[in-house]
Amino acid sequence: SVSTGASGAHATTGRLFVLPAEAPHADPRTSTIPDLPLRFIRSSDRQMVAERKAVPYNETHLLSERREGKNIVSYKTAGGWVAISKDILTEVLGAGRDAKIEVQADTAAALTFTCPNLVVLPESAART
Repeated sequence: SVSTGASGAHATTGRLFVLPAEAPHADPRTSTIPDLPLRFIRSSDRQMVAERKAVPYNETHLLSERREGKNIVSYKTAGGWVAISKDILTEVLGAGRDAKIEVQADTAAALTFTCPNLVVLPESAART
């Protein structure tokens, strides 16, 4: 939670539940948590876009934003690049809402590094 000033009131920060894409399974602890809205997941990978796992994004722009640090994580796929926009920090998590996303293990590890207090992995979900 975050202090909202002299009043001492606290605003709750949302969490990003990161689920393994390698072994997707229904988990009762995360089944009611909404998926991260697609508008925050950008990709030049046409297959990911066709599968509705990301919105289409120009690879040149995506790589430029990657260099500028405008994403909480970005990674290469067989068909292009994927990036999760930092906008989730204010528009989702900062607004106190939880969301979930399925990613590969190496991307999950990167997210725990870049957002250690916001990311919840399945093995730690039961403890939160």
